[in-house]
Amino acid sequence: VLHDAERSTASVTVGDNGPGIAPEDRAHIFERFYRGESTRPMAGSGIGLAVVAQLVRAHGGNVELIDTPIGTTIAATFPSP
Repeated sequence: VLHDAERSTASVTVGDNGPGIAPEDRAHIFERFYRGESTRPMAGSGIGLAVVAQLVRAHGGNVELIDTPIGTTIAATFPSP
């Protein structure tokens, strides 16, 4: 967790070194039940990132996908109290 006193924000960044998210799926990753073509054979419902986005936004924050060469990184930024 990083705190930026100048902007009065705190942020959390989570990443992995998996296969990443295909460019054509990136615009949809925060939609409920969305599953990219490459993930359909895998277990899961496609609701995880949608829940994350809803919780972050409910607390006045913003969530985004960070473009990385390997894996996936998601950043959540919250206003400081």
